[in-house]
Order: sequence, then C-alpha cells, then structure tokens
Amino acid sequence: MVVFRQRFANMLYNSVILQALLIWTTSLIMGGYSAMVSLALSSLSLMFMWMCAIGFSVLVAFVLPLVSSSPIPYVSSPWLVVGLFGTPAVLGAFTGQHVGYLILLKYLTNTFSRRNLNLPLVVQDDLAKLDAERWLFKAGLMQWLVLLIVGNFYKIGSSYLALAWLASPAFAYGLLEATLSPARLPKPLKTVTLLIGLSVPFLLSSGIIIHLVATLIGSAVRLERYSYKIVSIKKALNLW
Repeated sequence: MVVFRQRFANMLYNSVILQALLIWTTSLIMGGYSAMVSLALSSLSLMFMWMCAIGFSVLVAFVLPLVSSSPIPYVSSPWLVVGLFGTPAVLGAFTGQHVGYLILLKYLTNTFSRRNLNLPLVVQDDLAKLDAERWLFKAGLMQWLVLLIVGNFYKIGSSYLALAWLASPAFAYGLLEATLSPARLPKPLKTVTLLIGLSVPFLLSSGIIIHLVATLIGSAVRLERYSYKIVSIKKALNLW
C-alpha cells in the first residue's frame, strides 16, 4: 500500500499536471494545426481500443452462460479468466487501436506527401508510420494525464497509479526521444524507452490487478450461489 499525506499529494500532482500541460501546450503550438489533428486522431485510436477491449469481454460474458454448463467455469481454475476474458480484451484492444491507427496513418501520409515533395513515396510512407507510432505513444501519456487531473480533483487515493503511468514513460521519452525541433524527421521508438518507461508502472499495477481479478471472481461466485438459492427457494414454494 502506498501511503502519503494529502497535502504532499496535492503539491506533487499539481506540479506534474502543470508541467505536463506546459509541455503539451508548447508542443502543440510548435506543431500547429497538424499536431492538434494528430493528437485528436491518436486519442480517437485509444477510445476505439478501450471500446473494443471492453466490448469483446462483455460479449464473452453474455455468450459464456449459453455455451457452458456453468456460468462461472473459472471457479475451480481462476487462470481460465486469462483465456476467457483477457485474450478477447487484448484482441479487442489491438483491433480498436489498429482501426484508429489506420485513420491516423492516412492523415499523416497525406501531410507528409504535401510537406516532403522531394522524398520518394516509400520514404514518405515509412516516415508517416514512424510518426503515427510516436503519436500513439503520446496519446497514451495524455490519457493518464486526464485521469491524473480527474483523480486529483476528486482526491482519489489511487491517483498515484495514473501518476506512475504518466511520469515514468514521459521521463523515458523526454530522456531518450524528445526533441523541440519540429523540422526533424521522426525516428522509430527505442526499445529501451519502452522498457524504462513501462517497468515501474507495470510493477506497481500488476499486484493490484491480480487482487482485483481475485475479488471479482469471488464476488461472481457469491452472486451465482445467491441466485441459485433464490431459484431453489422459488421452485420449492411453487411445488408446495
């Protein structure tokens, strides 16, 4: 459990939020209209990702009682949750993000073709793909910035998770990737950037996610047993 005073949390969160907003504002002003549209399209890709990930898992939850003798077959083996719900969620996330990525890539391809007329089409396409990759990374940072702002406003205790998912990747990106020069051509993201940026958030979140899944499984089991008792009582009363 992470424990610190609310006063310290307010100072820490407000400081990170103000710095992030300053950096984002400066970046968008320097990038102009194209940067704003790219940010909007990359954020749309994240929305598609969450919608499809949740939608695929909910679909499995509705279909499972129809094809299984038990509505909660993962009681005896909780690891079945990974295959039953984790896999569709990951598949949905990749599907939704790829749809948004294709929209973003189409816009960036048109943008690069207008700005870099002297470059071959193959090079323009490659640069557009690299730029789309970077914008998706930045949109992920924006997502956690919004959650941190909301969590700080409502004084939510678990806001430190949003801080970790924002600060660690942003630090890695700023240390290894960032540039304030809009004229430089995009480069592929370094693997070490992802390793440095995601290791701490994964370490902080993994245990919480495991406990959350265990809690949800226990709640589902208790709810199913309660529903079974209610149905049994109704049948007994009808027979009587």
